[in-house]
Amino acid sequence: MVLCYYSKTDFFNSVTERDMMKIAVTYDNGNVFQHFGRTESFKVYEIEDGKVVSSEVIGSDGIGHGALAGLLAGHDIQVLICGGLGGRRGSRGVS
Repeated sequence: MVLCYYSKTDFFNSVTERDMMKIAVTYDNGNVFQHFGRTESFKVYEIEDGKVVSSEVIGSDGIGHGALAGLLAGHDIQVLICGGLGGRRGSRGVS
């Protein structure tokens, strides 16, 4: 399950309420990559007692969009941080 938080307070309260949490960040050359569905790698942080205890970079193996959710679930990721999840251009599909 990937959780979304609408405020920093909600996020940090959630981190401190759990013993251990894994956070994935879309990653490119030391920066947050701006397009979730096209990311080639994630930086995964393991948090214990509100502190980062380890990190690693995992590859996406070129899979996109829907399959990335399965990749993250397979690594027991609870939180995703990314530049964006996409969206519709203009007003397509909006009435």
